[in-house]
Amino acid sequence: MGKRSFAERNANIQVIQRLNYMHIKK
Repeated sequence: MGKRSFAERNANIQVIQRLNYMHIKK
């Protein structure tokens, strides 16, 4: 449970947000 976990979670959220944005744009 270090910074690595937090960074990984942040990256995952960013990817999901990007996919959601593309889906909404569609």
